[in-house]
Amino acid sequence: MRGAVGDETGEQGIDAVSLDFRRIHWAPVVNSRGDLGTDLFVQVRDERRFSLGLVVGVQVKAGPSWFDDPALDAGGAVIGWWFYEPDKRHFDEWVEHGLPHLVVLHDLDKQVSYWSHVTAAAVQSTGKGSKILVPITQTIDAEHAHALIEVAATMRVGVALQGTAWAADGVPIGPGSLLRHAMIASRLVAPHPNATVKELTPEQALALIVQGRHFDLNRYVNSKAAPTMEDAARPKSAWRWRLVAAMWQYTTTGDDSELTPLTSLATSAPDRAAGAIVAACTAMDGERFEDAIQLLSEVVEDAEPIDCAWLLAQRARVLSELGHIAQARQDAARAQRSVMHASEDLTAAAIGAAAAQLLFQTSAWSERTVGSVIEASDTAVSWWRGQQMANGLMKAAERHFRRYADDTAVVIGGTDVAQNSLFGVQLGAHLTGEHGTWRSAASLLGQHELMVWQPDQGFERHAAALDDLRRAGDRDQLKLAVVRTWRVGPVAALADAVRRVQNAPWTHTTTGTNLVMWRHGGDLLPPAMATIAADRCIEVLADPASPARIAAPFRVDAYVLQALAGVLPAADDRVHREVAAMLATQPADVGPGEVQDEIACLKALRHEVLTDADVAGLRERSRRLRESHLSADFIGALAVFDEDSRRVLLERIAAGDLGALAALEGDDLPVDAAAQAVRLAAEHTVGIVEQARRHEYRDRSWDPVADLAHWNCRFPEIADWAALVSVLAESAVPGEYKRFAFVRLAADIERVPEDVRAELRSVVSSFAEPPNPFGITLGRPAGGTITYLAMALGTLDVSQYAEAASRLMAGTSQDRQDFIRFVAGGDPLRWAPALLALLGDGDVQVRAVAAHRVAIAALDHDDELLRAAVLRAAADPGALVPMASAAGLCRGSDPHPDLVEAMQRFLSHPSYKVRSAALAALDGWAETATT
Repeated sequence: MRGAVGDETGEQGIDAVSLDFRRIHWAPVVNSRGDLGTDLFVQVRDERRFSLGLVVGVQVKAGPSWFDDPALDAGGAVIGWWFYEPDKRHFDEWVEHGLPHLVVLHDLDKQVSYWSHVTAAAVQSTGKGSKILVPITQTIDAEHAHALIEVAATMRVGVALQGTAWAADGVPIGPGSLLRHAMIASRLVAPHPNATVKELTPEQALALIVQGRHFDLNRYVNSKAAPTMEDAARPKSAWRWRLVAAMWQYTTTGDDSELTPLTSLATSAPDRAAGAIVAACTAMDGERFEDAIQLLSEVVEDAEPIDCAWLLAQRARVLSELGHIAQARQDAARAQRSVMHASEDLTAAAIGAAAAQLLFQTSAWSERTVGSVIEASDTAVSWWRGQQMANGLMKAAERHFRRYADDTAVVIGGTDVAQNSLFGVQLGAHLTGEHGTWRSAASLLGQHELMVWQPDQGFERHAAALDDLRRAGDRDQLKLAVVRTWRVGPVAALADAVRRVQNAPWTHTTTGTNLVMWRHGGDLLPPAMATIAADRCIEVLADPASPARIAAPFRVDAYVLQALAGVLPAADDRVHREVAAMLATQPADVGPGEVQDEIACLKALRHEVLTDADVAGLRERSRRLRESHLSADFIGALAVFDEDSRRVLLERIAAGDLGALAALEGDDLPVDAAAQAVRLAAEHTVGIVEQARRHEYRDRSWDPVADLAHWNCRFPEIADWAALVSVLAESAVPGEYKRFAFVRLAADIERVPEDVRAELRSVVSSFAEPPNPFGITLGRPAGGTITYLAMALGTLDVSQYAEAASRLMAGTSQDRQDFIRFVAGGDPLRWAPALLALLGDGDVQVRAVAAHRVAIAALDHDDELLRAAVLRAAADPGALVPMASAAGLCRGSDPHPDLVEAMQRFLSHPSYKVRSAALAALDGWAETATT
């Protein structure tokens, strides 16, 4: 018998389409069991030939007749072809089938197969029958393989998550993916705290660790439901139990020595992937990023599809940290494609979210689609992490409230739920590859540990918490923590944390925080390390291709200059000369922020080691600055040690340059410059009065009222007392604007004319802070300075003096500092008990001011209590109190042995600033002795 032409054409089409699917590694099977409207069932595979567990049905139509009805665009170009069915039966079957279906038109001449996904939305009614458009752009080839996988993935159905908090039996988790679920979606694997478990599986034990529930795991060990960690770690134990033991060791002690070797011992692909993820994450914790890349790369190509995506997302994260953005985006995009088929797998969604977030963060602003990344990140795993984080923050808030309420209840046993919850969020996000969530949780955990730290826990834990903030890349919170630790202590912890930066890599996350560490804690570095840090800053500023510039998500120059200013004091002389040369060559066209950063470095220079050529170069740099006020600031900093610059500054002041006057340090002015200083200060003082009456209060980088008081006292022949008294008497002007004028007037009261003193007595007697119209703090109020001036004017009787002193002692931190400076400082023996009590004040600034005044008094008076207080200040765990105390020991020809002992402690302090203050004090001792 002779075969029909149509049958031969159909068979050729089926064979050709089958071959096209095989070329993209899919596995077609011809449906020979009756005509059910489906010619092929095709098993879906990825580009590495791994089966994705998906099947699509295919209806093939081959031959020229199927291309007789083209669809055209507005310009007449073919955009596809219409495929018709005379009735709706086949289309209904395809749409309602359990498998997604494709209609494929095969061009026998061109050997090209075009496809369309049959969905209810795509099918159009023709009245009697139906039709669907088969686009010319959709072909069966490698270019469209991922689009075809997206179609195949529509066969998946979602899983019900309600009720899984107690038991996740309804969520399908295969044995091969159980370990991945334990590490990413641990809520589905870890037993509920109230559940009874007779025998714990290693996956459940690992999930407990990931959730931060070490206490619960230990409870199961004690009940014999799980082996001890010592038994689990034995070489003969099952591999997954060994992984549990290694994770326990790492999360409780920080020792990761057992994790990396475990990967090579794994015998299955899922175990190798999980082991590589854990080892890579611990390598990232140790900032060994190249090791992490190697660990992930060794197993990625042999991993199952979702595990492969997991490894790729983690590798993308590491590559991004090192500034290899193009490679990172390739891995992230591939990871996204590798999980698009697994909509029912919660871990796949979380991995896809991690990849989407990385692609979003590394894309140009103009290419970012906020909606897509938010949608991709809205996963069940992210909900559960948010729940866990909220629980941790709630427990932290409860703990801090109990402290506020002075709760004295003793808690026996139990765990720090806040810490454990935040740790669990951090670890879970870390293992998933969700870098943003990991950073947030790591920062919160570091902040929590700093707030609850106690001295008996050792400074190492405090240092580790600071390092958590650094590695999390939280510049703002790290700055606050470093500044506080430097001031309050423990300085040993900060010194340890700052030293860790020495060998730390410049990464996307840590470049900024490394520099913050140096900026605010750099004086704690030993000289050799400070010199290396300064050299590194100089290299970054000089090298446009520096790794720090490549990796950092911001312009690094400002941060590097600030860090350089932080480490310069402790660096060697050679670096100071190099920095001077570098500053001298900076461009002329820079903004205010950059100039202020340069000035910070200039002020940190050890100017006595600079050569005449160094200073001349800096002088020339000041002339090149285009903005006059910027050049004035630069010249003002330079004038501290350069007479030529000071002469230029004075000439500019004499010419009426306000910026030069604001930049002036010291009070040695010629008469012509002083006249201009008085005139400019008086004009701005009158302006302050006018603005205050209109309720306008502006930020001030210069205090004209204080300067007017100062120059009036220094140059009475050209003084403008009327302008000064007008602002001091104006009730609308806040005390912030008057504070330092009061201090200067009190210090030089003998130079104030008697008629002006009479007006000042009236000001003092009627002084009151004006109401704040905005409900915000404008600055430091007048506070104790008004008492200081009243004392100088002689307007206080004994009872008023005592009342003012007691009010200041019981007032704000600023009031207590003012009491020390302006009341107790003038009569330290009388107020010695108060000064000693304030050495234990809860505010470190108060303690520092008290320590300074006590040190001065200890030199002037032979008092054992005062000397003991100086020794106590020398033992303070911070740097601010010792520095203030050392600075107070500024003179004394024959100091008491106790003060010599204190000085020795200051000279061995970790902070260069403390040691520098002590050296200056020693110079004062030597000068006093010589005199």
